[in-house]
Amino acid sequence: PSLEQHVKGRKHLTLRTVRASRKAQEQHSVYVAGIKPQISQADITDYFQQFGPVSDVIMDKDKGVYAIVLFGETDSIQAALSCGEHRLKGLKLRVKPREKKEFKLIPKKKSDSQNLQEVIHVFVLLAYVSQVDGQMRYMVERFQLGENEKKARDLLVQLLQEVLVEFFPGEGMSDDGRSEDSMLSDIDLSTATPAEVLDLVATILKRCVPSVHKVHVVSSARLPVVKFHHRELNLQGDITTNNRLAVRNTRFLQLCAGLDERLRPLVYTIRHWAKQKQLAGNPSGTGPLLNNYALTLLVIFFLQNCDPPVLPTVDQLKDMACEEEECVIEGWNCTFPSQPIAVPPSKNTQDLCTLLAGFFHFYAKFDFAGSVLSLREGRALPITDFLKQNKDEEAMEEENPSKVKQHGPKLGPLNLLDPFELSHNVAGNLNERSHRSFQRECQEAEKYCRSLQYQRKSTKGKSWGLVRLLAPQSE
Repeated sequence: PSLEQHVKGRKHLTLRTVRASRKAQEQHSVYVAGIKPQISQADITDYFQQFGPVSDVIMDKDKGVYAIVLFGETDSIQAALSCGEHRLKGLKLRVKPREKKEFKLIPKKKSDSQNLQEVIHVFVLLAYVSQVDGQMRYMVERFQLGENEKKARDLLVQLLQEVLVEFFPGEGMSDDGRSEDSMLSDIDLSTATPAEVLDLVATILKRCVPSVHKVHVVSSARLPVVKFHHRELNLQGDITTNNRLAVRNTRFLQLCAGLDERLRPLVYTIRHWAKQKQLAGNPSGTGPLLNNYALTLLVIFFLQNCDPPVLPTVDQLKDMACEEEECVIEGWNCTFPSQPIAVPPSKNTQDLCTLLAGFFHFYAKFDFAGSVLSLREGRALPITDFLKQNKDEEAMEEENPSKVKQHGPKLGPLNLLDPFELSHNVAGNLNERSHRSFQRECQEAEKYCRSLQYQRKSTKGKSWGLVRLLAPQSE
């Protein structure tokens, strides 16, 4: 079609209408943060009507922590922004202008065919490996960062260090190393500052760091972060403030990987399985699916419960550490040996094929509804203990809200405690549907792992071992 036909076309007219509508909304609205889920749409409407007629209030449906207030007159925006302090039902609200964004119709991803080709390529290579153990070791070789990628990551950390130290003199910055294990490439900016610092960091990244784009602040996350992408190095990362616990968690995972070489192949295989079955991979960093950290902890918890155990509990590791290795962060005991040599080797001699099947068997019939998984103790704790604890803390907070704070974990369909921060349920984002899907896929995988098709390479050229186990859910 010609340019004139395109401009008169329905798709172009729709896009133009939507753009005009979005622009009008931006000019008549403000962004409100700092609210709580118990604050209703009516509460916000009533409060902001003091600045002028309110046309609409758009609430964050998932978290209930922010809102967009649409005024009928543009003068109302300036009145709301000029107000020195906003308080609603005891909460201090943060009112900001709407961020102006160019609206686009997002086309379908062109990478779908590339992803399919990559899956097929991996499956073809897996089919040539003679044993499941070998297939699992290939998963590590295929998906771990190569030397060039590690160097690129180190260069990016150095670049960010040089730029940010100009704005935050005297503050340290450390790469938590998770990307080496295909986790997140997080960076801990060790400074105790208000959340507004993240807005400054985002501005610095946009204006001062070459090739960095897709910069945005995720203020609704449990720990607010600045997410970014480096175009030339094709690396994604997060920057957080004063996140020493995350760095310590990474050191713990590195220790576990050094204690038993079977951990990494198991983790890589389970992660790929979960991704293929659409059990993991929250695109925006938040969502109802498992993240890589939770999957890794599920593998470690299973290995702690093997007979004999493959990995020790966190409490056992604490007792093996020397006095110089004692570590307490934010009141949580994060002590463990700095080197694997301090930990006696496991007496478990099971191969990877058996352990993978054992993982699915372990969780296929696991009592998630009545349990809280504790890596610190290496066992499932009764959920009734936590329900009573939360109830007691709520009652104490009602009696004296200024002194008592909630310390119990957020309970849900799957409760998996962080190894150190025991008030954090790492799988607290899962909903009932995600949990049921995880357990159902574990049951299907357990059934398959009992078959000869899993254990032996097919002489007739049929898919076997990991090839069938890792087949995408849509197949």
